[in-house]
Amino acid sequence: MKFLVDVCVGQAIRDYLVQKGYEARLVADSDPRMSDLEILTWAYQEKRVLITLDKDFGALAFQVGVPHAGVIRLPNVPRQKRLELLEIVLTHYLTALQKQAVITVKRGKIRITPRGVG
Repeated sequence: MKFLVDVCVGQAIRDYLVQKGYEARLVADSDPRMSDLEILTWAYQEKRVLITLDKDFGALAFQVGVPHAGVIRLPNVPRQKRLELLEIVLTHYLTALQKQAVITVKRGKIRITPRGVG
């Protein structure tokens, strides 16, 4: 599985994913000022799950209908908890990600929205 890590998430998440054997790229390495639409399009074209803190990606996927390859949202998650919660998602919800779900993690609550639902 491949990932694209949004600027707001940071390099520690990318490094963690690479350490776990995943392929991961940072938006910041390409263009830190890239628009949300450009980021989601890039992730979709390269079949990468986007990891972000930004709720706007859910709106693009569900309200606008922009295609995506899956999204993990970590809104309002303190930096020190992000790796722990991401580990839970990767351990228990990998199948949902492979089916291009949007997974939102908020302080211990995990909401999975399957592709095509919104």
